[in-house]
Amino acid sequence: MRDLDDHRYHHLAGLVMAIGVLVIAICCVVLVAWMVTAQQTTKLYEADNVVCASQPFALQCFERKPR
Repeated sequence: MRDLDDHRYHHLAGLVMAIGVLVIAICCVVLVAWMVTAQQTTKLYEADNVVCASQPFALQCFERKPR
């Protein structure tokens, strides 16, 4: 009887691990798809001479200096 319980727990542990790996894989696919399809946009604020570039994980702003 004890062998049957051990086998059942071993099977359950493998199933939980497989589900965890599947969830992580789906998250990675969604992250990569979001990074590929994200659009980089830039906006120029004329009054302040500031340019801001929007990227998936960052917003970078810098001052535009006349030449």
